[in-house]
Amino acid sequence: MQTGRNPQTFQQRFNAPEPTPAWKLGTAAFFVVAYVLVWIASLTLIVTLRGEIDGNVSTDSYLLTVFLAHLVLLIGIVQWARQRLGADWKRHLHLEAVRGGQFIFALLIGLGVAWALDLVGGLLGVKAWLAIPPLYNGLIEPVSLPWILGAVAALILQPIVETIIFAGLLYPVATQRAPNNSGAVLATAFAFMFVNVFLSVQQGSWFVVAQPLLMAAFISGVRAYTQSTRLAIAARIGFGLLIVLVAIIQ
Repeated sequence: MQTGRNPQTFQQRFNAPEPTPAWKLGTAAFFVVAYVLVWIASLTLIVTLRGEIDGNVSTDSYLLTVFLAHLVLLIGIVQWARQRLGADWKRHLHLEAVRGGQFIFALLIGLGVAWALDLVGGLLGVKAWLAIPPLYNGLIEPVSLPWILGAVAALILQPIVETIIFAGLLYPVATQRAPNNSGAVLATAFAFMFVNVFLSVQQGSWFVVAQPLLMAAFISGVRAYTQSTRLAIAARIGFGLLIVLVAIIQ
């Protein structure tokens, strides 16, 4: 019996046309480069202030760097968006409010995918079981101020900043040049991977190449399917949540 409804298939929804963004590729590239430069500047500042400029960087310094870099980037992104995109900046970045159930569901899906990737890495023998990125090894230590700031970065700041830059800014302009949304997702994922390769600090091939590539492909895929950067952020929070949970139980 015909109901009059014509639900989209997964492929149709995934490849739904993306509205032309209000910014150009150069703007998205600027924020990608800014991500790298702010990260380097933050690390340099932290190790200098903590007397670790000789290269023997502590785990606490890495936690402080992650917090500082992403806080600075978030402030910069919001300031740019408000000035360049005006009062509708959240709509342009697809950051409109979503139902609480949708947000939690996306977060849990992200957590599940993060855990699945961890299992795959363990099965392939390229990483230890339930290992966290060495950048966050400080979370394994007793709770302290750097621990709290690192957890805030893992759960809030890093997911928001990374997702807005790569899935919110870079992905939409990539869809204007790629033959389909799948191509834009892959382009965004590889861009994120190359950034991680450039910023790698002896983290091994899994956390520098494989995991960032697969995670970014998934997050950009969520952005493509839902056309919501906010839901993509929720899925990315799932990856940060796994890091914090694994660190706590170790």
